[in-house]
Amino acid sequence: MKNVNFYSFIALYGALFLVLLFKVFHVPVTIDEVPTVYHYSRFSVWEIMMYPDNIPNNHILNTLLTKGTILLFGKEQWVIRLPNLLSFLLFAWGVFRILKLTLRLDSPWFLAGALLFVNPYLLDFFGLCRGYGISLTMVTLSAGFLLAGFGEGRHKFIWMALVCAILASYANFTALVFWAAVTIIAGFRFLWEYRKNPKQLVKPLLLIALLSLAYLALIMVPLQKMHSTNEFQYWTSRGFYQETVISLIHNWYYNSPVLSMIPHCWMLLPVALALGAALCASFIRKAVGPGAPESDLACHPLCGVLAATLVLLPAAINLLQTTILGTPNLSGRTALFFYPLVALLFVIVLTLAYRWRHSLAHRSLALILTILLAANLSHRISLQSVREWEFDSNTLEVIDFLKEKYKGSPISLKTSWFFHSSFTFYQITGKAPWINLQPYDYNIDIATPAEYYYIFAEDAAKLNPRFEVVHKFTPDRWLMKKKTN
Repeated sequence: MKNVNFYSFIALYGALFLVLLFKVFHVPVTIDEVPTVYHYSRFSVWEIMMYPDNIPNNHILNTLLTKGTILLFGKEQWVIRLPNLLSFLLFAWGVFRILKLTLRLDSPWFLAGALLFVNPYLLDFFGLCRGYGISLTMVTLSAGFLLAGFGEGRHKFIWMALVCAILASYANFTALVFWAAVTIIAGFRFLWEYRKNPKQLVKPLLLIALLSLAYLALIMVPLQKMHSTNEFQYWTSRGFYQETVISLIHNWYYNSPVLSMIPHCWMLLPVALALGAALCASFIRKAVGPGAPESDLACHPLCGVLAATLVLLPAAINLLQTTILGTPNLSGRTALFFYPLVALLFVIVLTLAYRWRHSLAHRSLALILTILLAANLSHRISLQSVREWEFDSNTLEVIDFLKEKYKGSPISLKTSWFFHSSFTFYQITGKAPWINLQPYDYNIDIATPAEYYYIFAEDAAKLNPRFEVVHKFTPDRWLMKKKTN
């Protein structure tokens, strides 16, 4: 069983890596990737760390790594996405380590647990030049180190969890609530261990305080700059349930026609049950695994409490933040880090079946769940686009279409402002010399001298007097050409 699980895990995450590799090369550069390449990467390392402007598009750790890969290999599509792509390998190692600590390598639930950590929306961000993929990796590593620190009682893992939590938030400031939660958990871990010996407590708490203050000092300038122009206002604020919970479920569906039929509240039921089971784990320990080694994390009561806390505490800190600072709740990609934490929660619940791991019914249920999760993942993965910036998925098709019309003189092209950044990348890098991209414009320019206009279908009526549709790349995205008369 160990060999089956090991090689199945390698095959699964290897296949996912190949999917990401394909998307790195074939999915067009999106609107939010371009500023990292052509604006922030031009600054010095210190200027990047201190935020050259107030816009939160500068995901510091990702920008620094992207700057390095550009210096090494140049401004290529695959180059700017390389840091996040490689971070997926580290993410896979983090997941494998968590599963070995909890389910163990001989568990029939091992592959199901591996599938719980991935979904198409989460995977998208490992193939983009944004900080979210790196942040997800560090969140997963941090959670795994915390688990080892609590279960095995080794302090070095607690410190490694704190460092990974800092890196997670440095790659994406919306993960600051996760860093705060890990810091609090680590503090309570030492308080509990040294509750009978206060003298030994001083050193770890002082180190946590110094580490926290040093990190806050490092990020204070960027936070002040963003706060001064209300850049922490993520979209709207309709409450934690609507903004965070519903958006995470909706994005997890990933346009699946089957899953989209399931009411959101039904999807919350297994999460609620998992939270209850994890929190009650210490009370049902004897029923879970008599005969199991005391050091086995599969039977350690603190693991369930820790997994539940890693989900609930960041949510509580976020709610407190919205109350004190008036910032909206995290939503969509800004709440991505909850995915691996919820996955960890479900994995911990699966460990409660330790006692029956060799029974036929147990193995059958594990196989069924694995098949369902694998089928669910495979039918929803898209090779042509990413959900968050799906509107940029036809950029390369438009470029190729215009290449066929090229007669030696550059073709002038105007686009809706949504598409302009993506086309800019390919023009500046010399990948589309046959296109003369017209200036950026928030409004549809009816009087533009451009020969072609790439727009959303809803804007076509504004251009009808002077332009006609020549190609519909999707029902929503059309290319129009100036009428010859």
